[in-house]
Amino acid sequence: MRSAHGAYAITSCGDVMAVQAHGPWNAECIKQFAKDYREVRAIFENKRWADIVSHIGESLFVPDAEAVLKAAITAVAQEGLCHVAVVLGRSTTRSLTKSQLKKMYGKTGVEFAFFDTESEAVVWLSENGYAIDQSKLEEHLAKVPVTP
Repeated sequence: MRSAHGAYAITSCGDVMAVQAHGPWNAECIKQFAKDYREVRAIFENKRWADIVSHIGESLFVPDAEAVLKAAITAVAQEGLCHVAVVLGRSTTRSLTKSQLKKMYGKTGVEFAFFDTESEAVVWLSENGYAIDQSKLEEHLAKVPVTP
């Protein structure tokens, strides 16, 4: 098995899962991320929720990582994930990352939008009915993503 490449931090913040994702990523990292994400999101059992995903650095997915993440998104969409706010302000590969993410989210039924800042993402999610614990989000954004 290859070692994981990529880093992340996951925090529940009210009705929202906050994710900081520092790429690039391989499938091993995405598999561990999906496992960790499912553990944290268990609090949303039988409830709709949203994500704020902040991409940092070279936010690219190798092809096998892209396939693993798409399958994970499809699975959690069936369990209540409804909206994803993607923040690309700290990504060094914005247009390529945006293209990859559009392919991944495109047919999952999850509504998604791209933003430059977390503040813009919070406004959009609030407008869509999600309560966001701002203090938890600020603590989350102060974390440094770690490699699994």
